[in-house]
Amino acid sequence: MGIHATDDTNSDLRTPLRTRGSLRQLVGYAELIKAASVSRSTIERAWRGPWDPGEPQLPKPGKIGSRAVWSAADADAWLLSRLHWQRGMVATLARDNAEDLEPEQMEDQALQLILKSIELRTGQPVEFDALDIRVTRSVSEDELNEAVKQEFS
Repeated sequence: MGIHATDDTNSDLRTPLRTRGSLRQLVGYAELIKAASVSRSTIERAWRGPWDPGEPQLPKPGKIGSRAVWSAADADAWLLSRLHWQRGMVATLARDNAEDLEPEQMEDQALQLILKSIELRTGQPVEFDALDIRVTRSVSEDELNEAVKQEFS
């Protein structure tokens, strides 16, 4: 008889939230915040609502004492479905063919994608007016000279 180390590299331990053997692990807000890189308010909205169309809903938590907990399986399922939902949203925003758009429409779509990307990364809504984004383009020397003439004429 000897002591054998357990192999923690099996496939069911590669999920963001870990389970041990056949025991169901319970996870709380701290574990979900770390695994999903979102705020507590985003997690609360995920099970309380209001939800965006198609947004995956996290099951209502159970309680252990005063602590809200979810099963690791439910939390992992929510994390995976949320990732697919986010990717679908970005793909939807980017689906227009650029050749069919006017430059201003293309710039607007690009800015909307940047805004949505920031929201998804931070887990917080972002107001467009709160951002300081400027769209610039290169101009030829002739265009610059013409603009200077118009400005000072």
